This record gives sequence, structure tokens and C-alpha cells, in this order.
Amino acid sequence: MTLRGSGTAGNRVELSAYGSGAKPRILKGAAHTGIELLNASHRTVNNLEVDGRGTQKLIWGIRAKYDGTAGIGHQDLNFSSLSLHHNHMGVHVAGNAGPAAGQWASRASP
Repeated sequence: MTLRGSGTAGNRVELSAYGSGAKPRILKGAAHTGIELLNASHRTVNNLEVDGRGTQKLIWGIRAKYDGTAGIGHQDLNFSSLSLHHNHMGVHVAGNAGPAAGQWASRASP
């Protein structure tokens, strides 16, 4: 599952369970990532289960990827109440953005 785009400080984008019962499960398919956030800001991911069980584990349960110049200047990702298992890395934040002095790829909200 790849999620593109961002919310704003006043209008976050949230991926979460609703209602009651067990957490929704995201299961391993052909991809190496359960949930990928591409160049994201102001997003919340919570109350989910990411299960990489299979012949090979998921590499990333959740990956926030910052790519090239579009990956510069993002902030405010929130992860909570997650069950991440059978993954080599639970939550991974990385990319190939090349920030200059005084810039950043991702940071907490100021």
C-alpha cells in the first residue's frame, strides 16, 4: 500500500481503524513494504496490524520514503497503537533526498 501526498497542520490525513473489534490487518503480498508513505507530511497511522508472515518476511512494515527534491521539507508523522510483526524493520524513515544546509527531509512539527 503506497500513500502519496500530505495533509496540513490543521487537516491531517489519517490511516486508522474505525469502530470496535480487532485491528485491521495488512498482510504481505508481492511487495516488500506493508505501508509506504511517499514524501509525506502531517499524516497519522494508528490502530493497525502489519503482518509480514509468508515465505519471506516484509522488509519494511511501514516505510516513510523521501525521494529527491520532492522529499525535502516534510514534517509531522505520527505512528501509534500499531502491531508490526514478521518484518525486518518495523518503521523505517529514509530516502535519497539531498537537503542543503538548513534544509531537512523530515522533522517533528516546530
